[in-house]
Amino acid sequence: RGIVGETLFAEDFLAIGQAFGSIVSQQFRQVATVVVGYDGRLSSPILFSALTEGLLLSGVNVINVGLGPSPMIYFATHQLNAQAGMVVTGSHNPPSFNGVKMIIDGKPFYGKNIQLLGARIRNREFISGTGVLEDIDIRDQYVNRLLDGNALKGNIKVGWDPANGASGEIVEKLIGRLGGQHILINNVIDGNFPSHHPDP
Repeated sequence: RGIVGETLFAEDFLAIGQAFGSIVSQQFRQVATVVVGYDGRLSSPILFSALTEGLLLSGVNVINVGLGPSPMIYFATHQLNAQAGMVVTGSHNPPSFNGVKMIIDGKPFYGKNIQLLGARIRNREFISGTGVLEDIDIRDQYVNRLLDGNALKGNIKVGWDPANGASGEIVEKLIGRLGGQHILINNVIDGNFPSHHPDP
């Protein structure tokens, strides 16, 4: 993670995409697929575009599942049988921050692997190729999964506050299918986070 325009730039995301895509290609030794999504921060679309470009340049195929919360991208990676997933997100940090979360072969990509990713970028150790981009709307499938086995029945009363974050649309879809009474505030996705700090 970093502060966009100060310690983090689109060029960084291009290189991260190339490096991560190269790692995925080498690990699976085939044309691999990476699911990519992004959160509602103002900087996320341009960083997402750079990341996607880097992945495609490394020869992996990319499935764009669009705007949504991080767990939706993790779900999509599993549901769509992809080898890896990435989500552009600043998580609970202030609006000026952004970053990327990564999973590969169903496991978090962190710690020592991040150091190796950085070394690969510094050394420009990239595989070249031409990946294919595909857009898939996974939101309804994700909501179905959230509701699968749902035991919330009867006259429940729930207050929901997505904090103007990326889960706003998902929460709207979710409560539309739940019984009881639901009070929803701050559900409009707004990367300025006008209501309060985006920390659940």
